Amino acid sequence: MDQLLKEPQGMKEIRRLSALAKSSRSRRQTAEGMGTTAVLCCVTPSTLIVGNCGDSRAVLCRGGSAIELSQDHKPDLPDERARIEQAGGWVQSGSVPRVNGDLSLSRALGDLEYKDAKLPPENHIVSAVPEIRSITRGNTDEFLLLACDGVWDVLSSQAAVDFVRQQLGDPKSWGWRIATGKLKGSEILSQLLDHCLSPDLASTAGLGGDNMTAVLVLFLSNSHQGKAVKFWPCVEPHLRLRPRLLEAN
Repeated sequence: MDQLLKEPQGMKEIRRLSALAKSSRSRRQTAEGMGTTAVLCCVTPSTLIVGNCGDSRAVLCRGGSAIELSQDHKPDLPDERARIEQAGGWVQSGSVPRVNGDLSLSRALGDLEYKDAKLPPENHIVSAVPEIRSITRGNTDEFLLLACDGVWDVLSSQAAVDFVRQQLGDPKSWGWRIATGKLKGSEILSQLLDHCLSPDLASTAGLGGDNMTAVLVLFLSNSHQGKAVKFWPCVEPHLRLRPRLLEAN
């Protein structure tokens, strides 16, 4: 660097690299370089219908077992890789596969630099078209957990279900505990996200340092009525985490 600073050609190269870095940062502050995943669930009296775009995930707890209701859209999945390459993109191999060496997911809203108006939405390098799945509700369904990849990078679906289930306690007590304020799902979600949070990013190789958001839906004993009971927002400003809770019966 000292040598570059002494030479006119070196200073020119430093200015070029600086402009390139600024251009990259400004791109990340626009719709060209910014995006988000999305996962949602429509709860009907008989069916759970999940729409997913990206690597957020919906998981159902059925009798203590975790059932994944969505697929994480990662670039190394055969169908995703085929679409990416057919649209002119490429997938960087490694411990974390990336689209064009950049994004670690293959579907997202936004990220317009990977959208080509000449192609149908389902054929974009990074598509915003969701994958829709449905499952019939059962009598042993206990709760639904939706969360972004900051949680799933740390915990498996079953591990997350086990953690939440332990905090919730006996499902038969949920109704009266909610009514009396003894059960606050926002606190359970805070505990889940705190559990995922890394105490030292260096020792965890960055795991537990990503954004974390979660939604919890509880199914009470008369759950097939499908009526919402409470919505509890919870914010942890010191951790910059934003869990949300929706409890339904």
